[in-house]
Amino acid sequence: MRAARIDELVATVNAICASPEVEQYCIGLTATPLNRQRMYRRAIALMYPHFVILATDLTKEQALEMEAELQAAVKSSKTARLYRKYDPERRDAAHRASVGGSKNYTSNDYSVYMSWR
Repeated sequence: MRAARIDELVATVNAICASPEVEQYCIGLTATPLNRQRMYRRAIALMYPHFVILATDLTKEQALEMEAELQAAVKSSKTARLYRKYDPERRDAAHRASVGGSKNYTSNDYSVYMSWR
């Protein structure tokens, strides 16, 4: 992934996290963004009611690479706001790249998202 593109996305995540209203957030990838948004808003007891697509129309490989690079960037400094506000149950865990169980998506169905509360 182009470093400039990752830098732009990190800047977007940082701008959102700069709000004192953002308590914590996570970054992920999905082939079904509306379903993922509903899951965070409803099924996980309003865990993350806010949701934004950072990049869309990605191939599976592009989405996996982008998410991994974003994860690494936001977790790179344990004193930075991006690290401190990242979901505490996930921020120190090893990143496990996954596209989930379904294999029925076309080559450009994937999105990388940020969700927060």
